[in-house]
Amino acid sequence: MPSFVIAEKCDGCKGQDKTACMYACPNDLMALDKERMKATNLDPWACWECLCCVKACPQQAMDL
Repeated sequence: MPSFVIAEKCDGCKGQDKTACMYACPNDLMALDKERMKATNLDPWACWECLCCVKACPQQAMDL
C-alpha cells in the first residue's frame, strides 16, 4: 500500500523549498503542491513502501 499525505496535518514544512518527505523519498515521488502548500505523492503506484517519508515527516502527516 503506497504512502499518502494526511492533508489536515501537512503544513508543507512551513513553505521551505523542499519538504522533509521530498528529502527522504529514495524514489523522488514526493512533491510540494505550491497552491495548497501541502506535500503530495506524485505516483502512488511507484511507491516502494519503504516508510522513509513517514519516518521523516515532522508533523506525522504521512501514512500508508
